Amino acid sequence: MKELVTIVLATIMTVTIGLAEEKVSNPKLPKSGLLAVSSLSGAGNTITSDAFGGEDFTGANVAPITGSVSRVGESSWVCKVFNNSSDEYSINVDLKQLDLDGSQVKFGSYSFRLKPGASDQITVDSGLNARRAELWLRSYKNLSAARAKSKEDAVQ
Repeated sequence: MKELVTIVLATIMTVTIGLAEEKVSNPKLPKSGLLAVSSLSGAGNTITSDAFGGEDFTGANVAPITGSVSRVGESSWVCKVFNNSSDEYSINVDLKQLDLDGSQVKFGSYSFRLKPGASDQITVDSGLNARRAELWLRSYKNLSAARAKSKEDAVQ
C-alpha cells in the first residue's frame, strides 16, 4: 500500500480583510502563524484551524501570504510561498520536519521577497526519519506600504 502525502494549502484558510486597505499592522492578521502542514495519511487533507489567515473557506477573501509544503520522493520537501496581494512582501518562514511521534528531526529558516501576485519555492533535503512537515510564517513585511510611508515622510 502506497503512502499518500497530503498537502494543506493555507490558500484554503482565509481571513476577511480588504486588500486595498491592508496595513502591516492590520489587527485582524497575526504577525506569524502556521502556513501549511503535510502529513502521511490516506484520509485526505489535514485541515488545521490555527493556520495563518483564519478559517474563511468561501475563498472570497484570501490572506496576503499563503503557502504549501509537500514531500518529493523520500529525500526532499518542496515549500512554496505565495503573495496573493497587490503589494510587495518580504517573508520569513520556518520549516519543521517531524517524525511519526511528532518529534522535530530537522529545522530550517528561509526568506523570500515576492512581488505582487508572485510565488517562489525551495526544495529542502529531508531529515532522517522525517514523515511530515510544518511550514510556519515567522514574519512578514509589506514593502509597498513601507515605501509609501517613507515617501510621505520625505514630502513632509
